[in-house]
Amino acid sequence: MKAIFADTFYWIALTNKLDAVHEQALAISRSLGSSRIVTTEQVITEYLKFFGEWGERFRRKATGNVRGILTLPAITVVPHTHESFPAGLALYAYDSTSLSHGLLLWASFVFGQTPGYSRIR
Repeated sequence: MKAIFADTFYWIALTNKLDAVHEQALAISRSLGSSRIVTTEQVITEYLKFFGEWGERFRRKATGNVRGILTLPAITVVPHTHESFPAGLALYAYDSTSLSHGLLLWASFVFGQTPGYSRIR
């Protein structure tokens, strides 16, 4: 079974109907077939933080979505570990992009680069 890594941007696009790539995220979801989706607790934390800033309605929707993510057998949520933190920190220290990605994203990026996983983009 193929494993696909889903990052924060995927979950946000899937949730936000006004996102520029919402339809693309839906199409990707429909095309996954029997593939296993893998994400991380860091990704879920960033997702919740993102929608938490949008007010109560979006916070509730995001919370419900995460509860679903945590219970769906086709989705694996990899826990945050002590090992993922320093690896993400190393990338964060050298983040020279104009986006200035957060540490949680970099720690998840380390996992998403693990051999055997494709990345949803």
